[in-house]
Amino acid sequence: MAAVNHAVLVVDDEERVLRSIKRLLRRDGYEIHLADGGQAALDILASKEIAVIICDQRMPGMPGAEVLAKCYKLRPDTARITLTGYTDLTAAQASINEGHVNHFLLKPWDDDHLRSVVREGVRAYQMIQDNRRLEEIARRQKQELEAWNHRLEEQVEHRTEQLSAQNNRLRGLQKQLERSLRDTVGVMIGILEASKPNIGIHSKRVAKLAHALATELDLTGRELRDVEFAAHLHDIGKVSKIQGEKASRTGRATRSKGHAALRHSDSGHAILSHVAGFGGIAWVVRHQHEHYDGSGYPDRVQGDEIPLASRIIAIVNSYDEAVFSCTYPTNASREAGKKVLLEGQGKRFDPALVDMFLQYLDKEGAHTCDDTEVELSPRQLKVGMKLSRALRNAEGVLLLKPGTALTSENIERIQMTSNIDPVLSGVFVKCTGEAAGADVDRQQRGSRGDEASAGSKTVESHPSTNSGETTTRPLDDGSPSEVSAGPVTRRPARAEGSDGPSGQEEHKRPKVLIVDDVVMLCNALTRELWMVGLDAVTTHNGHEAIELVQGEKFDVVITDVMMPVMGGEELIRRLGKLAPELPCIVLTGNAKMDEVRRIAKAPNVAGILVKPWNRNRLLDTLESALAGRTPEPAKAP
Repeated sequence: MAAVNHAVLVVDDEERVLRSIKRLLRRDGYEIHLADGGQAALDILASKEIAVIICDQRMPGMPGAEVLAKCYKLRPDTARITLTGYTDLTAAQASINEGHVNHFLLKPWDDDHLRSVVREGVRAYQMIQDNRRLEEIARRQKQELEAWNHRLEEQVEHRTEQLSAQNNRLRGLQKQLERSLRDTVGVMIGILEASKPNIGIHSKRVAKLAHALATELDLTGRELRDVEFAAHLHDIGKVSKIQGEKASRTGRATRSKGHAALRHSDSGHAILSHVAGFGGIAWVVRHQHEHYDGSGYPDRVQGDEIPLASRIIAIVNSYDEAVFSCTYPTNASREAGKKVLLEGQGKRFDPALVDMFLQYLDKEGAHTCDDTEVELSPRQLKVGMKLSRALRNAEGVLLLKPGTALTSENIERIQMTSNIDPVLSGVFVKCTGEAAGADVDRQQRGSRGDEASAGSKTVESHPSTNSGETTTRPLDDGSPSEVSAGPVTRRPARAEGSDGPSGQEEHKRPKVLIVDDVVMLCNALTRELWMVGLDAVTTHNGHEAIELVQGEKFDVVITDVMMPVMGGEELIRRLGKLAPELPCIVLTGNAKMDEVRRIAKAPNVAGILVKPWNRNRLLDTLESALAGRTPEPAKAP
């Protein structure tokens, strides 16, 4: 049975037909509406939803075809049935074409057939209504979905912006942490080198080679950084108080090499474990003396159980100690280092890493005689050794230039002076190769008469006629000292108008900030600048330099490149943001060519000077920087 709410409209001008069809369709539960003419039918269609309309073809006033045509315009979903007692083809064609009828029935009709046709019409009407309803639901859902998608896109975009900002903050914090870790390593390296210069120099060599071997292993990122940091700090325990505390508790000192290694590796582990972010590095330092066969210290682990970084440091450390032995610290012997590695391959050292390291040495030619130095006491100096750094007294006055070959006379003078000058407790000399070392030994065995023929100069002090300063001559060099005792006639352009150190200044003296971790170099530069009418302020690290620039006005900055805590390149970069108009002069002695070229490109770099500097070159560079001109580029060291 059809639903009650489905209405059927019957249109006929005969009352008998209307009642007969109403009686027939009532049993099917339809809502029956009757109309005796076209206008009455249209009125009913205008006010009610009609599922099926049964319309007679021939009616007075308005024929059935016209009624159905208007019904189609008014209710297009209504099923339309034509009922006629005439077989007029023209009328039938009009009903079909104009009224869009669905069925054409003849009078007298068959009751069952009429009910079936009406039932199909109602079903078709219901399907159309259902489709429309579903389309409407789909349309509303589509609109809601589009609205939700729009809101979701906005939320995703907003969340993406938040995550991007958060990631930027995290990257910034990560970079800040990385800088802090490197600054911490720099401080520790500075402490190590200040306490034990030879250990510091050795650690730098080990770090360089460890980084190279780790790079050969394709280590990147944090692993490579940890290898480099651990190599720099592998001997940090040697300058700690932990060893002394342990010795005092035991009441005696052991001479066992193994126990000594254990103590300093444990001490280094204890020191580094207290530094946030250095847990892995501390673990590497602890296991640096483990042996590949399990016979090492402190935990007797073996093979791949030993951290990779510890295995790398064990190889590089032993190699460097053999190359620069304590017995002959200035005679670099690469063959001695290779021999130690080959003897310990598979026992002390990872055999695969040894092979890779030896291949690297053959390929790169690491540790030539000119790329390192050692600190010796004055009593360890030998004839023929060459200074790697300038030798200065406590006042910073130059005594011997870098590269000076020592003779018996100036060694004797150094030893005498060291008794009264604590600065001369250590002298830095170049390491030589095996052939050069043999020449030194032969020279030591030669006649002292030949050595004495070079002559020597003593340290003399004479009052200066202009400034009252004392001037110091070099111990032995064959060339005049860089510090002149006479009046200075040449000054940088902006120093004009100054009456010199002893006169009254008519104009403000230019101020120069000197940044270098070597105190003697700062003192020498300060003295030289003062003598040409420039005031100097010195500091030994980049952070203090930035604070000074923020609090005082400087005309020029002279900075070293290789410094702990903050290197010269980083300092120049920060000064470029803090005070872009402040010219910087780079002073370097051992920076690589690529690094120097990169630094020279900074807009605030006014010149590059090489240690030991040429006095005329220094004054030219200062004059150009103060005048706002960029001098010709200096030759890279």
